[in-house]
Amino acid sequence: MRDRLAALAGEVLRDPSMAHGAARSWRGDVVGDDLDLWLTALTDTAPTPALEELFRARASAHAAAGLRCEEALVQQQACVTVLVRALANETPAHSPERTHFAYVLRERALHTLKIATATIIERYRSPAEPLGPPQPQPQPQPQPQPRPHPSSGSAPRRLVPAHQTVPQWCVAATQLGHGTKAALQKFRALNPQALVAVTGTNVTAFTQERPKMPELFGPYGLVLIEDGDTMRAARRAALAAVIARHYGVRVDTSQALPLIAALDMAPDERETFVTSCLGPLYTNLRHRYLLETLGTYLAHNLCVTAAARSLYVHRHTLTYRLRSIESLAGIDLNNPFDRMRAELALILSRTSGWSVPRERAG
Repeated sequence: MRDRLAALAGEVLRDPSMAHGAARSWRGDVVGDDLDLWLTALTDTAPTPALEELFRARASAHAAAGLRCEEALVQQQACVTVLVRALANETPAHSPERTHFAYVLRERALHTLKIATATIIERYRSPAEPLGPPQPQPQPQPQPQPRPHPSSGSAPRRLVPAHQTVPQWCVAATQLGHGTKAALQKFRALNPQALVAVTGTNVTAFTQERPKMPELFGPYGLVLIEDGDTMRAARRAALAAVIARHYGVRVDTSQALPLIAALDMAPDERETFVTSCLGPLYTNLRHRYLLETLGTYLAHNLCVTAAARSLYVHRHTLTYRLRSIESLAGIDLNNPFDRMRAELALILSRTSGWSVPRERAG
């Protein structure tokens, strides 16, 4: 894989998230070094303190190359996207281990990305040594107020540099598919001041004003940022985007706070709950098609005829599948409580990266 880093660096520089004016200052050698670090982070089990030290050194290199903090963060997102895709493609397409490997790789990438984000932001905010020449500002910016150390827990966590004005809105969309590039270009045209980060087909953006959303984005989650805590807002917007995709609607978090709170679980808790609700439907790849059947049946309000038509199967085939679902998962689809648990588990399974139920019919 290391002999492909130069080619992968080219893919990073062509990523849609890098397609704005600041990208002109990003150099291939800096991207190559970032990819080398990320390859180590994703293939070795380095402890958190060691990763923090490595990303702290990278932050110094970013600043020396003239990158602003937000540019360095977006570059990490692009590196992760390209490298995870390349590593996943090394596993044979029809191998039963590929789905599990892709899931483990994605979880490790998200965990490491959190470490990288926090470390780079803190390094730019409180450098132990000069971080390169100061960047020109179009307008004077107020000096940041002293803030407690993050370990005190009394200050909001941020995903934007401290010297910039904290945004007021966070929007997230997921699984834009082949329309991602066009959607991003339209979004940036409508919101020229937005700070945008892309991971695969998942998009997170921060804006000062309520964002103007192009139709290309489809279902999305929108959050009003509270107390400058952009990290919390980004997580809530991402969960709202998963809900929006599942139901085929656009979700303002004020409309779905209890559901978002229910979905905001630690990875191990999420896996335990989904497995307890869906059993082999979730854990056995052989039964994975039944998840789509279950999601479609629930989406059509338990109407067998409409669900069968949507799945292009005979209604008797659908009835047989529903009996199999109840037997394998140990649920009764006539029981409202079982249906509620099953629907929550289906949404949670999407946060794990599984390709399950279709959007609800319009």
